[in-house]
Amino acid sequence: MSETEILVAYGPCCFASKAGQLAGNHFLTIREGLDRLAKTGRAVLWEGAKPITFRAG
Repeated sequence: MSETEILVAYGPCCFASKAGQLAGNHFLTIREGLDRLAKTGRAVLWEGAKPITFRAG
């Protein structure tokens, strides 16, 4: 069984798992707060999942 994930890709990348390459669909573009992206990524890595909200622009 697999869990749902949101992968934030910045720069060239390729996602894969033990089962092979993973497909993805673009569903949003981050336009604000880019200066906080790296800090947020590190916090998720070291502290675990964070709550997130998506709103239509």
